[in-house]
Amino acid sequence: TLYPPLKDSDIRILILHPGQRDDIIRCDLISCPLKPDHKLPYTALSHTWGSTHPSKNIRVNGCAVRIRQNLWLALGALRGETDTRTIWADVLCINQSEILERNRQVARMCDIYRNASCVTI
Repeated sequence: TLYPPLKDSDIRILILHPGQRDDIIRCDLISCPLKPDHKLPYTALSHTWGSTHPSKNIRVNGCAVRIRQNLWLALGALRGETDTRTIWADVLCINQSEILERNRQVARMCDIYRNASCVTI
Protein backbone atom coordinates (compact mmCIF):
# COMPACT_ATOMS: atom_id res chain seq x y z
CA THR A 1 0.00 0.00 0.00
CA LEU A 2 1.12 3.55 -0.62
CA TYR A 3 0.29 4.62 2.95
CA PRO A 4 0.92 2.04 5.65
CA PRO A 5 -0.36 3.18 9.06
CA LEU A 6 1.85 5.57 11.03
CA LYS A 7 2.88 5.18 14.66
CA ASP A 8 1.81 8.14 16.81
CA SER A 9 5.28 9.70 16.81
CA ASP A 10 6.02 9.11 13.11
CA ILE A 11 5.82 11.16 9.96
CA ARG A 12 6.41 10.11 6.37
CA ILE A 13 9.38 11.40 4.42
CA LEU A 14 9.69 11.34 0.65
CA ILE A 15 12.95 9.94 -0.70
CA LEU A 16 13.32 11.76 -4.02
CA HIS A 17 15.50 9.73 -6.37
CA PRO A 18 17.99 11.45 -8.67
CA GLY A 19 17.24 11.96 -12.32
CA GLN A 20 17.65 14.11 -15.36
CA ARG A 21 15.23 16.90 -16.20
CA ASP A 22 13.10 14.83 -18.59
CA ASP A 23 13.09 11.66 -16.46
CA ILE A 24 9.92 10.71 -14.64
CA ILE A 25 10.05 11.74 -10.98
CA ARG A 26 10.55 8.66 -8.81
CA CYS A 27 10.36 8.55 -5.03
CA ASP A 28 9.67 6.34 -2.06
CA LEU A 29 7.74 7.09 1.10
CA ILE A 30 9.28 5.99 4.39
CA SER A 31 8.16 6.59 7.95
CA CYS A 32 10.43 7.91 10.67
CA PRO A 33 9.98 9.28 14.18
CA LEU A 34 9.63 13.01 14.63
CA LYS A 35 11.79 13.21 17.76
CA PRO A 36 14.77 15.46 18.49
CA ASP A 37 17.00 12.49 19.36
CA HIS A 38 16.14 10.48 16.23
CA LYS A 39 15.98 12.78 13.31
CA LEU A 40 16.43 12.09 9.61
CA PRO A 41 17.50 15.36 7.94
CA TYR A 42 14.81 16.51 5.51
CA THR A 43 13.69 19.55 3.59
CA ALA A 44 10.15 20.68 4.36
CA LEU A 45 8.47 21.94 1.21
CA SER A 46 5.96 24.74 1.57
CA HIS A 47 4.00 25.19 -1.65
CA THR A 48 0.57 26.18 -2.90
CA TRP A 49 -1.49 23.26 -4.09
CA GLY A 50 -2.57 25.14 -7.24
CA SER A 51 -5.14 23.71 -9.63
CA THR A 52 -7.59 21.23 -8.15
CA HIS A 53 -6.94 18.76 -10.98
CA PRO A 54 -3.84 16.57 -10.69
CA SER A 55 -2.19 16.63 -14.08
CA LYS A 56 1.33 15.19 -13.74
CA ASN A 57 2.44 11.61 -13.17
CA ILE A 58 5.18 10.50 -10.79
CA ARG A 59 6.12 7.12 -9.30
CA VAL A 60 5.86 6.65 -5.52
CA ASN A 61 6.88 3.27 -4.08
CA GLY A 62 6.65 1.96 -7.64
CA CYS A 63 3.03 3.11 -8.05
CA ALA A 64 1.79 5.71 -10.50
CA VAL A 65 0.54 8.79 -8.64
CA ARG A 66 -0.98 11.91 -10.17
CA ILE A 67 0.00 15.21 -8.59
CA ARG A 68 -0.70 18.87 -9.27
CA GLN A 69 1.66 20.83 -11.47
CA ASN A 70 2.95 23.10 -8.64
CA LEU A 71 4.25 20.11 -6.67
CA TRP A 72 5.63 18.47 -9.82
CA LEU A 73 7.58 21.64 -10.64
CA ALA A 74 8.90 21.91 -7.07
CA LEU A 75 10.03 18.28 -6.97
CA GLY A 76 11.68 18.67 -10.36
CA ALA A 77 13.58 21.73 -9.11
CA LEU A 78 14.65 19.98 -5.88
CA ARG A 79 15.70 16.71 -7.52
CA GLY A 80 19.41 16.18 -7.90
CA GLU A 81 21.07 14.49 -10.86
CA THR A 82 23.18 12.14 -8.73
CA ASP A 83 22.00 12.26 -5.10
CA THR A 84 18.74 11.40 -3.38
CA ARG A 85 16.93 14.13 -1.44
CA THR A 86 14.74 13.70 1.62
CA ILE A 87 11.64 15.86 1.48
CA TRP A 88 8.48 16.39 3.47
CA ALA A 89 5.57 17.62 1.34
CA ASP A 90 2.18 17.53 3.03
CA VAL A 91 0.14 16.46 0.03
CA LEU A 92 2.25 13.31 -0.48
CA CYS A 93 3.52 12.58 3.02
CA ILE A 94 0.09 12.72 4.65
CA ASN A 95 -2.59 10.29 3.55
CA GLN A 96 -5.14 12.93 2.53
CA SER A 97 -7.99 10.42 2.27
CA GLU A 98 -7.55 9.19 5.88
CA ILE A 99 -9.24 11.92 7.93
CA LEU A 100 -7.90 10.84 11.34
CA GLU A 101 -4.31 10.68 10.08
CA ARG A 102 -4.68 13.96 8.23
CA ASN A 103 -5.98 15.74 11.33
CA ARG A 104 -3.17 14.33 13.52
CA GLN A 105 -0.46 15.23 11.02
CA VAL A 106 -1.81 18.73 10.35
CA ALA A 107 -1.77 19.35 14.12
CA ARG A 108 1.95 18.47 14.07
CA MET A 109 2.93 20.68 11.13
CA CYS A 110 4.57 23.30 13.35
CA ASP A 111 6.91 20.61 14.71
CA ILE A 112 7.43 19.14 11.24
CA TYR A 113 8.62 22.50 9.90
CA ARG A 114 10.59 23.28 13.09
CA ASN A 115 12.51 19.97 12.91
CA ALA A 116 13.31 20.25 9.21
CA SER A 117 16.95 20.83 8.34
CA CYS A 118 15.73 23.26 5.67
CA VAL A 119 12.40 24.80 4.60
CA THR A 120 11.91 25.55 0.91
CA ILE A 121 9.14 27.81 -0.30
